[in-house]
Amino acid sequence: AISDRMVARLTRLVEDLLEVSRINSQRIELRYEEIELVGLLREILSRFQWEIERAGVQVRFDAPASIVGSWDPGKIEQIFVN
Repeated sequence: AISDRMVARLTRLVEDLLEVSRINSQRIELRYEEIELVGLLREILSRFQWEIERAGVQVRFDAPASIVGSWDPGKIEQIFVN
């Protein structure tokens, strides 16, 4: 489990570095989809529950019941995770 988490973190780091490269070269592409933002953020947050508990911190997420819009889910996840 520990090695899986380490690989996942390393993968995210590499992806972040590639994203910075794309931004610097102005080749960033957004893929908009109509999605429900609050649900997406809650799902992303739930994936980090183990790490949150392990760190002994509390995370409070207050949001309206729903926010529907045109978003790039991958970029939203990247922003939220960072």
